[in-house]
Amino acid sequence: MMLAKLGVGIEFKKVMPNVSGTCSKTTALSFMHLLASQELVFLPVTDKLEGLRPGSPGLTGVVLGNYSEILSLSSSVMRCILLCRGILGIINIVNMRLKKDSLELPAFAFDDLTYAGQNKGTGMNAHRVPAHMTDPIYLLPMFIRSLLCLDLSNCSGLTQLPASIGNLSNLVALNLSHCYSLHTLPASVGRLKNLQILVLSCCHELRILPVSLCELSKLRLLDLAGCSGLQNLPASLVNLCNLEILNLSYCKELKELPQPFGNLQELKYLNLSGSHRVDLDVECLYTLANLKSLTLSPLTNIQGFPGSFKDLANRLDSLRLWKNQIHPQCGPKAVSLHSYRCYEQSIIDMLLSDEADNSSNQIVTSACIVGESGMGKTELVHRIYNNRMILDTFDLRIWLHMCDKKRLLGKIVELTTFASCGDASISVLEEIVIEELASKRLLLVLDDSEIKDQYFWGYLWKLLNVCAKGSAVIVTTKSMVDANQTGAMQTFYLSPLSKEECFMIFKEHVLEDLVVNNYCQLESIGWKFAEKCGGNPMCIKALSGLLCHSEVGLSEIDMIVDGILPALRLCYDLLPAHLQQCFKFCSLFPKDYIFVKHHIIRLWIAEGLVFCEEGTKPEDTALHYFDQLFCRSFFQRSPFHSDHKDSFVMHELFHDLAHSVSKNECFRCEEPFCSLAENVSHLSLVLSDFKTTALSNEVRNLQSFLVVRRCFPVVRIFTLDDIFVKHRFLRALNLSYTDILELPISIGNMKHLRLLALNNTKIKSLPIEIGQVNSLQTLELKDCCHLIDLPGSISNLAKLRHLDVQKESGNIIVGMPHGIGYLTDLQTLTMFNIGNDMLHCSISELNNLNGLRGHVHVTRLENIMTANDAREANMMGKHLLEALTLEWSYQDEGMDDDMGKEIASEILQNLQPNSNIMELIIRNYAGDLFPVWMQDNYLCKLTSVTLDNCHGCSELPYLGDLPSLKSLFIQRINVVERFGIETSSLATEVKYPTRFPSLEVLNICEMYDLQFWVSTREEDFPRLFRLSISRCPKLTKLPRLISLVHVSFHYGVELPTFSELPSLESLKIEGFQKIRSISFPHQLTTLNKLEIIDCKELLSINAYSLSVSNFKVVRCLKLDLVGSSMEDHISHKVVNGRNILTRKHMVLKTLTHTNLLDDGSKWEKFGEKNIFGYIFPRKRRSGKSYDCSQPCLWLLDR
Repeated sequence: MMLAKLGVGIEFKKVMPNVSGTCSKTTALSFMHLLASQELVFLPVTDKLEGLRPGSPGLTGVVLGNYSEILSLSSSVMRCILLCRGILGIINIVNMRLKKDSLELPAFAFDDLTYAGQNKGTGMNAHRVPAHMTDPIYLLPMFIRSLLCLDLSNCSGLTQLPASIGNLSNLVALNLSHCYSLHTLPASVGRLKNLQILVLSCCHELRILPVSLCELSKLRLLDLAGCSGLQNLPASLVNLCNLEILNLSYCKELKELPQPFGNLQELKYLNLSGSHRVDLDVECLYTLANLKSLTLSPLTNIQGFPGSFKDLANRLDSLRLWKNQIHPQCGPKAVSLHSYRCYEQSIIDMLLSDEADNSSNQIVTSACIVGESGMGKTELVHRIYNNRMILDTFDLRIWLHMCDKKRLLGKIVELTTFASCGDASISVLEEIVIEELASKRLLLVLDDSEIKDQYFWGYLWKLLNVCAKGSAVIVTTKSMVDANQTGAMQTFYLSPLSKEECFMIFKEHVLEDLVVNNYCQLESIGWKFAEKCGGNPMCIKALSGLLCHSEVGLSEIDMIVDGILPALRLCYDLLPAHLQQCFKFCSLFPKDYIFVKHHIIRLWIAEGLVFCEEGTKPEDTALHYFDQLFCRSFFQRSPFHSDHKDSFVMHELFHDLAHSVSKNECFRCEEPFCSLAENVSHLSLVLSDFKTTALSNEVRNLQSFLVVRRCFPVVRIFTLDDIFVKHRFLRALNLSYTDILELPISIGNMKHLRLLALNNTKIKSLPIEIGQVNSLQTLELKDCCHLIDLPGSISNLAKLRHLDVQKESGNIIVGMPHGIGYLTDLQTLTMFNIGNDMLHCSISELNNLNGLRGHVHVTRLENIMTANDAREANMMGKHLLEALTLEWSYQDEGMDDDMGKEIASEILQNLQPNSNIMELIIRNYAGDLFPVWMQDNYLCKLTSVTLDNCHGCSELPYLGDLPSLKSLFIQRINVVERFGIETSSLATEVKYPTRFPSLEVLNICEMYDLQFWVSTREEDFPRLFRLSISRCPKLTKLPRLISLVHVSFHYGVELPTFSELPSLESLKIEGFQKIRSISFPHQLTTLNKLEIIDCKELLSINAYSLSVSNFKVVRCLKLDLVGSSMEDHISHKVVNGRNILTRKHMVLKTLTHTNLLDDGSKWEKFGEKNIFGYIFPRKRRSGKSYDCSQPCLWLLDR
């Protein structure tokens, strides 16, 4: 997308909370290109460096991978050392030789360095090292001070650089990324006259940059991504006349750019994504003649952009985070019919047939499933889509509901790059799709296809030829004519079911769920249903739902006539009147819309469609309404959102029925010009490709106006004040994803308004007149990133029941005004931010909010002055609460002293929740011990616990007696040394014969001192299914865990031993930089999937007893599998890593297909585009697919 006036390529990205991966990639690409540009010689360092002698011809630089032989190198070959995550080890070795008498340091390199007294992280004997010697720069020997590249990344304890850094006058590249404690740079940095690359990404404590930075006249790249504490840039920055790349992404405190910013005439790439506070004036960009790429986020405050660009910016959408997501079956009532099982296995065999047949030249396999609505096409494809063999075979899976070429391309781009397409042209989308799909084995599902373009299918097959061989397309459609147009290799027609199969569905839905007195009578009714449903599974399910309620008698059953639509209409006619109204209201939403249960019931309540008895809450009654419709098959569980239990869809047949019965009351506007009937009460605006909608008639009695987010445009609302003036009887108003910046004061006149949704808007504040909307029950302000505070008049909304101000992590939390405790009808309060002054709320205001349900996130707990204040919150009285997050600020001063720890402990003790709580999250807790209420079976319903950055605790709470605990996540509790059974001083007796009886998922992350997993008995952890251990370098052994199926180890020093895992099926090993060999025990007979990633020193794998079916290796530079025990046991999957084997080909007895990607030696253009590829995430290497006359295995860099 080109901005013509500027000549700039604009890219928009959603703000992501984690930028570390991007920064790492940046560093690697930049440094490697710099080395190449200096014509340095790269030598793979082995155990033998004796050949490197002074004066070696042509040798001007060395990349060191083995530090133990550094002393064999002389100063003449030490012009360039790439010191990656092990600099202290190099320095130690050198200095032990130079100053052996005065310096005693361990002779090995460290993976995760910390300095400044954090000795537990480094293992250093600090009392033997002079204080000034703990800085890496002082340790550098004189003969390597002519460095060209210096990498000090990941030195998390490094607080400052010495002035002597300026003595490295030849330095061309300096990498200080992930030096989290670094707070400034010395002025002497300005003396680095040859510096071209300066990387300071993820230096969270960095507040200011020195003025002397302007003296770096050769600087070409400045990377400040993720410097969240950086508040301003020096004015002298504009004097960097050679600066080409400036990365300011995720600088969340940065408010402005130095002026005149246009002086940076050589600037080509500018990244401001995630820096929401920066006011970007477009005028300063006009003078940047060489600017090629500008990366922004949807929330960047843009001033003065042309109208055409604003249209593009306003069409941004939040990310779709379900890339390659598994889509399960439709629900517990999905029936696996015999005929469908035959089709299912036939299609699976067809999709996998290319695994055994390399002789075919066909790239893409295709199948088409034809059947009437309700026949189960989607359900059948879901079974195939989630088949385990399919999951293991295909690199990428995409599920789409399609209708034209542009939407196909746009959806693929959005699902593979997580970027919004806006108004991008088809040619641009094609180029991106080709790059994203190249050499990947793709499974594409086009569900419910009704494509009329006769050229579409030829275009699709041509487009997918870039995929790897064995890719597949599955199409479902209702029309045999459409099926013939697809050109699919094989067509499967779902014919109507037999009476016997229809009765089987009836039996599963009715006879197995009800206690009946006259089984024979119901059985005869079932056979009658089977005759009249026309062999349609959806119809028989709907008819079966009629018997779930006593209001329906045999006389109504006799009214059923043959046919699908009459049967469904009867199902509607027999609904109670209140359910009919709720069902009709759903016609406002488009087909394939995902209904979120709590959202739709709030709308029903706002519209007065819910009638509750005295003493019952409207939410409970509305939930009962929804469950009744679900029981009768009017709703189905969403197959795309299996993780969210309240996500549902409406089948196409029922959607058409809702539309037909609600024509005079509800109107869904999907066209540029809509003519409304005068009696329309409910109006929804469903925008797709057009930008403007004109309503031809004036509607006076409108009760609902909903902007439904169908695609990706941000809707522009004109004359909002007119809406409030002309439609004063509105009860529900949803303006989410619109471009509004503020509400007019006329909002105070909306006396009937019960629901107001402003989610994902740029609204900065609410007018105080909002307190005059006396009937307001629901106020949704989710992800309004510019909203800082709520007005004090909110406390006047006595009928308010739902207040949602939740934001994505990393955004400023919305301040709660004093008086929030007066809203005693509140059922939903997603975020409760404790204030530190009289204008904002205190923790005691939670006292009377005992109707709260769902999830409450209480933050800024450090603002609680005394433990008694925490007791006043009365958390035990909130018996409807299901999930609770308790969070202190991450960097809270004063909490690390003894008094602060004691206060924090008492506060947490007094925030004891009700025993009905199901999920508990505790973050940044500074106390010494966890409270007693966590460590017994008081929380008998607790299913999930997260303990994050509880840095003051020396031991973990004993959770083994929690009978319902299924998920446990422990992270960044650095001083804990033991985990398992009886790891707490409070666990003095065995209360249950089995510990952790229900635990299924366990994640342990960044526990740097964890050494022991206390041995367990065979009856402990009986259901533990998945285990992930990350950055626990001292943990050496796992106990016997008989039920464990999936294990992953990430970023450690030595691989823990795991001999007693009899059920293990999947194993992932990642980031073990020092291990040279891996030996697998003989007991792992069930292991079938093995992944080894980024183990750069790994030389061999010993696995004589393994017979894995899925083996993957990535970035294991030295691994040579030729002749190893793995050679005979690989049955499927190409191995991807980066080095060429000792022998060119490696014969594997059971490997049948291989994909060969270029090894990266040939780039389209070896230039700046590839140096800084992290700014262009769509960069891809070219790829080819090869057939091998003999089965082969290649190790290549992906």
